[in-house]
Amino acid sequence: MSMYALLNIPNHANCNNCGECCYMVMASESEIKNIKKYIRKNPDVLKKTGKRLSLKCMFRDDKEKKCLIYPVRPLVCRLMGVTKGMECSQGNSHNIDGYKFFNSKVTNKPRFLNGTKWR
Repeated sequence: MSMYALLNIPNHANCNNCGECCYMVMASESEIKNIKKYIRKNPDVLKKTGKRLSLKCMFRDDKEKKCLIYPVRPLVCRLMGVTKGMECSQGNSHNIDGYKFFNSKVTNKPRFLNGTKWR
């Protein structure tokens, strides 16, 4: 079960996988640990990642229009397009209060995904 399953964050119904929101993604230490565990189970993910120096999230696959770590994507990605203040160009499908999801357990020591060593 996902560490966010109990949060009941609604899915973004208007998403067309354009990737406009996939830039410089921040993740907490616990999210990064979860992503590393996912990568160990799915080693092909790193073979498909983009350049680290790009501003775009390294786990965005533009060719296939998808997130390579979607099942374990960070909280900030889950809130895009469903949270007040995190507008999507396709229109938000919900306007929930995202602040209630952030606490010290979820947001401890955030860092950029592109700046993380994955091996």
